[in-house]
Amino acid sequence: IAFYFAEKKSGRKSALGKIQKIADYISVTTIDDEITRKSLNNSKVEDFEDGLEYYSAVKSGCECIITEDQSDFYFSQIPVYGSSDFLNILSTKK
Repeated sequence: IAFYFAEKKSGRKSALGKIQKIADYISVTTIDDEITRKSLNNSKVEDFEDGLEYYSAVKSGCECIITEDQSDFYFSQIPVYGSSDFLNILSTKK
């Protein structure tokens, strides 16, 4: 999703550079059969893709989810932050 918006705003080459910078600081999780089935079988999950993201984050040991659509993760058992809130939390931890 980040690439999609960066490409629309800045073009493909710039977007790839931005994603490379992000990739230097984050890890990418996986989606496997277990995660897919958990998302399908949780009746609280209304948006299948949100369920995939959530269960992938949980399985990978993520401490939180960062999204501008916090309300989509009403079922989350880990904290869900908007990007501004997350950056504020990071700045206070330094």
